[in-house]
Amino acid sequence: MTLCRRLWSTSSASKALFSSSAAVHSASSKPPASVKSASVDKVEEKLEKLRHIPEFPLIYPDFLQSPVWGRRNALKEKLERADMLERRMQLDIPEFYVGSIVAVTTSDPNLASRQNRFLGICIRREREGLHHQFTLRNVVDGLGVEVMYELYNPTILKIETVKLERRLDNDLTYLIDALPEYSTFDFNLEPIAHPAGTPVPVNDTKSVTCCCNLTPRLTSGGPR
Repeated sequence: MTLCRRLWSTSSASKALFSSSAAVHSASSKPPASVKSASVDKVEEKLEKLRHIPEFPLIYPDFLQSPVWGRRNALKEKLERADMLERRMQLDIPEFYVGSIVAVTTSDPNLASRQNRFLGICIRREREGLHHQFTLRNVVDGLGVEVMYELYNPTILKIETVKLERRLDNDLTYLIDALPEYSTFDFNLEPIAHPAGTPVPVNDTKSVTCCCNLTPRLTSGGPR
């Protein structure tokens, strides 16, 4: 009987000691308020950085994978992206979308200035990787001109976003058949600054397409 009492008292004391040590450990394991606020700030900072991820496919369509599954190759994409990043270290490629007014300066050995600058509205962006292309359109002396550039072409010296904006459509090739006023821009147009952190404006201008051909159609038998 005495032995049982001793064992009971010993177990009770050990339980009390364990509960007190657990309470002390739980009290000491609570982080201070400063550490908690710092961790919250880090989480908010990470969330702020991740907030722009859904916009990356729109800003960097050249980094997207090929929509054709059979054309995807992990090694090829890795090497191409390394070359793309290396090229971006040499050339400042600004943010622009279909609908933005962009000016491109290229090297042209046939000109006296050795440079050629073209300004126009971006009507199309297509293909992926190093083969990414964009097309600019402008009306010069009453004649519509479209120039297609390869984004990573080494002959490109400078790319300027004169006016940053987007359109409701991702393809504006229909402007080729629209009235010239929708594709006419001054080559000396001054760049319009876009405030940092503000959303890209969407231009909802609706163009009028000329569906009828007013000039007579010439055939081998003459006009009909």
